[in-house]
Amino acid sequence: MLLTQALATVLLMTRHRSRAAKTLGILGAMMSLGYPGEESVRHAWRHPNLSITALTVVAELLAVSMAWLGLRRQLQ
Repeated sequence: MLLTQALATVLLMTRHRSRAAKTLGILGAMMSLGYPGEESVRHAWRHPNLSITALTVVAELLAVSMAWLGLRRQLQ
């Protein structure tokens, strides 16, 4: 998944920009739906810990924003 994300990020600077953005959007959607499925994330959200909970919230927000930025053109 990380390799696909890195490759799509590099391809954003080429003529394959829309395909790369769509790929990043799909990856972001998968990650934003997958984070709450992780036991460690659910535990951090149920029993807040300043550092772990903050990291998981930021990761979720970044995944949602990657999905939105990547898929917004396809939704218009």
